[in-house]
Order: sequence, then structure tokens, then C-alpha cells
Amino acid sequence: MVVVFSVIFPKNLLFFPSFLISLENQTNKNFKLILFNDGVVNLDRYFKDSSLNIESYNVNNMSPFEIRLYGLEKVSEMGADYIIFADTDDLMTSERVASSVYYLKKYPFVCNDISIISKEGKLMVDLFWEQRITNKFEFGIKFIKNQNLIGLGNSAMQGNQLNKILNTLVGHSTGSDWLFFSAAENHLHAVFVTECCTLYRQHDNNIIGKKEINSASLFSMINKKIEHYNSLKRINFNSYAVDEQIELNQNILQMCKADPYFYDNQIKKINLLGINFFWWEESNYINLAQ
Repeated sequence: MVVVFSVIFPKNLLFFPSFLISLENQTNKNFKLILFNDGVVNLDRYFKDSSLNIESYNVNNMSPFEIRLYGLEKVSEMGADYIIFADTDDLMTSERVASSVYYLKKYPFVCNDISIISKEGKLMVDLFWEQRITNKFEFGIKFIKNQNLIGLGNSAMQGNQLNKILNTLVGHSTGSDWLFFSAAENHLHAVFVTECCTLYRQHDNNIIGKKEINSASLFSMINKKIEHYNSLKRINFNSYAVDEQIELNQNILQMCKADPYFYDNQIKKINLLGINFFWWEESNYINLAQ
């Protein structure tokens, strides 16, 4: 069984009909959409004209991370062979289900490229990471040590890999996509593909795309990276030295606070690099040796 897994909440309703259409346009239609509803009233009205095979479940009084873990427990109980993740404010190209299923027959995890679209759905940047990593690039836990490119909007996984992650994250009420996939540790054998992509919508607080960082966004990024590494410590993560990453990012914060001139120059340097950054990557280019 192939499952497309997603969560809908009121803030995403503006984009939800186009999300459903992108699923209806898949070349491989042999999948079930498993949708967890966080607060949308009368959600069924969006399904009445849809050809999709949809199961929806209402959830409440949970954090976004808890909803995803709870939902994935349900998907695991269903015995899904393949799970394709999607965000309800994004779109997917027509080959995404077919391509994900094809590669999941060989790889435990699949990660596809993203194309950046505006809030209105206009294409801004096609295949955002294609110039940095090649099609069929294989990666593991070390590649996402201080950056991330595999999220719950551009990835898929074999169902038999799910319980390891869920068991590791029991009791966690907050966390990121980065934490979710890091919990796989050395089981994270993934392939990056460009044969399909996620159309990644830019709005509100999305942290990627053609935009410059500033002091507030960089400080926030570094603090969230420290939070991420502390979460890894709580799950007894041991695939790389987490304490080293915490210390490095704490030193970056201290240096930037102590020397505003240094900090401003680092921001200017990063903004001039012209790199299509992975998630959380920008702070890796701060040079403490200067």
C-alpha cells in the first residue's frame, strides 16, 4: 500500500484545493491520501468532487510535531509499504508518486528536489538544489549533520523504517523535520532525485529561497540549531559528536554578540555567496578564525 501523508489546518486552507489537484494529476494514482485534520470545520466539503482515495482523521490539543508522530503511528498500524510525505500548502509535479515508489524499491528513504514558488503559485526558482548535488546522489546521517535537505514535504520512506524513528521519538512534543529524519541515525540511507520535485511555496516564515538573511534571522537559525542538537542528546543520538556542534554554535553566538562589526561582515559575506542553501546551512559559513 502506498500512502501520501499530510496534515491540514486552517492556515493552509487557501492552498488546499490546488494541493488536491496536484495529487489528482499524479501519473501513478495507486495511493491513498491519509490526512490529519487539525481544526478545519467541515473538511469533507473539499472532497466531494475529488477522485482521490482519502481517509481523514480529526486531531486536537496536540503540537504540530505530536500530530505528525501520532499520524505516523496510525499509518504504521495500517501496514503501509511506502509513505510519501507532502505539505498541504505545497504542490507536487505529476511524477512524484511514481518516482518515489520506483526509488523506494531500492532505497529506504527518497528525497526529491524542490522548486520555489510564490504564495500565488508563480515559479520563482526551478530545481533549487540541482546545481549543488546531482540526480541519484546518495547520502546518510553525516550529510545532514549541520544542514538539512530532507523534510516532510519533499521525501518518502519505506514503511518498515518507520517504527525505529517513532520508538526513538516517543514522548517528544516539539521538533523539526530535521529531528525526525536524524532519529533514523545510521538507518538513513537516502537518495536525492531531480526526476520529480516539490513545488515549495514561499510565505510567512519559510526559511529557504532567494532572500537575504539579517541579524534576527541568523540569530534565530543558530539558536534553533542548538535546540536541535540538544534534542538529539535527549534521544541518545550517537552518530556524530553532538556536543561539538552545540559548542560550535554557542561560540558563534558569543562571538557575534561580542563583536557587532564581525557579525555584520559575516552576514554580508553570506548574502554575497550566491548559494542555494540547504535548510539551516547559512551559519556554516561563519568563520570564527577571522
